[in-house]
Amino acid sequence: MEGQAEPLYQRALAIREKALGPNHPNVTTSLENLAALYRATKRDEEGETLEQRAARIRAIQR
Repeated sequence: MEGQAEPLYQRALAIREKALGPNHPNVTTSLENLAALYRATKRDEEGETLEQRAARIRAIQR
């Protein structure tokens, strides 16, 4: 599943970043989805990096 899902999550992230800008709140959804996939597949460092980016975006919006 990881092999099939990862490119789709990455594509969704790229589309949202292009359409909305890299710091738009809706980008955090794609970041968190991809981070969850990484966590589920024991790629914790990559997942944490994306989660931190999502948190920074959310902090900007407050």
